[in-house]
Amino acid sequence: MKYAIISDIHEDIISLRKVITHIKRTNANKLVCLGDITGFSALHHEHKDTKDANACIDLLKANCDIVVAGNHDLNIIGKLPSYLKRHKKSNSYNTWNTWSYKGEANAIISSENLDFLNQLPEYFIEIAYNTHILFSHFVFPDITGSTVMIPKKKKALKPHFNFMKHKDCLLSFVGHSHINGFAFYSGCHIHFREFGFKRLSKKKQIIFGPAIASDGIRSGYMIFDSDTFELSVIKINN
Repeated sequence: MKYAIISDIHEDIISLRKVITHIKRTNANKLVCLGDITGFSALHHEHKDTKDANACIDLLKANCDIVVAGNHDLNIIGKLPSYLKRHKKSNSYNTWNTWSYKGEANAIISSENLDFLNQLPEYFIEIAYNTHILFSHFVFPDITGSTVMIPKKKKALKPHFNFMKHKDCLLSFVGHSHINGFAFYSGCHIHFREFGFKRLSKKKQIIFGPAIASDGIRSGYMIFDSDTFELSVIKINN
């Protein structure tokens, strides 16, 4: 099974259309979106004049097989992610480490597409023959990426590895980080790579992918073949 994996569109309809066209040439069996369809900020993105949240959602609805929610998608519908719900309930909720959406442009989204965003799951487990794959916007416990906490050490990724073990998942694909190329973590170190090809080992690991949104050199998407464990990370020429 061949999966095309995209993430962090941030209303960039021009880049999304280009990527969908590319993906159709790859003969991918399924298209997966790891969230953050919405959420445009002129501080971080370059497509102010062409942003279109509605068009992005419509295109994903027509082409995607799997879509999960990102922190910006939940924010735009006013939905508190499960991670923050748990902290709020236990009185350990701190606003200082939650993601700030200050400066983001208001998106015009139809009621139908707001309902679509509201129904998105926070993660999805795909069974590809004997391999269970976890798709999410970020890592457990903050699986939608709703805080500013970025794992930098092995200890910080242990909860996600435990979550993968609990769900019997060998692989986990996440977005959110907007990295230049991709990164993978298999229990020892986080390895960063440029756009290109890698044959993944058949052991538990997390793969961090690039964004779709026009961010100069960081835009791209992934193609993963669950039969061969071959991963191609493809750069978008904006």
